[in-house]
Amino acid sequence: EMLRSLVGSEMCIRDSNMRAELCAATVENTAAAYPEFHGAVLHSDRRSRYTSASYRAALSEYGVKQSMNSAGGRCNDNARCESMWARMKNELFYSRGIN
Repeated sequence: EMLRSLVGSEMCIRDSNMRAELCAATVENTAAAYPEFHGAVLHSDRRSRYTSASYRAALSEYGVKQSMNSAGGRCNDNARCESMWARMKNELFYSRGIN
């Protein structure tokens, strides 16, 4: 379980600024590490790194479908996803003393 969450954490280790290239690299690393990732659905907000050509090309290459919050950017659209991430971080990291 811990290993799966660390694939996405590579961005933070490689660079303190989450650019589109790092997001695309994370998609590529995840696909390489977990073949069952092909065909997944990834949810994000509408920040430029998630609407960039490089990120969308990486998703397309692995058959990953992109899900985004509504054009209005209403916070409730993203609430379930954010809740899931908060719970995962709490159970995998914070409860084990990892910050």
